[in-house]
Amino acid sequence: MEYVIDSSFHEVRLDRFLRKKYENTPLTEIFKGIRTGKIKVNGKKSKENYRLKEGDIVKVLLTGGETEVKSFMKISPKDMESLKKGIVYEDEKVVIFNKEA
Repeated sequence: MEYVIDSSFHEVRLDRFLRKKYENTPLTEIFKGIRTGKIKVNGKKSKENYRLKEGDIVKVLLTGGETEVKSFMKISPKDMESLKKGIVYEDEKVVIFNKEA
């Protein structure tokens, strides 16, 4: 995700800007993203205390928050039905699947 900084975030620290945009992402994950270069300002690694300037471009390669959920596999509707038939039990934390030996 890419953000162009406008006047409302001028002189705001990078970590505070990201905290507002990614409320559901743990702060440790945000700091890790800054350290590892998954979050860049104007194409370069920055420190968490960097003060954003109007026109800066913040590029974020983190999951969660405002990022869109993307499918990592393409499954045809026919194959999806076949997979659903193998599900024995499912709740929000566990899926039990009966597969062939």
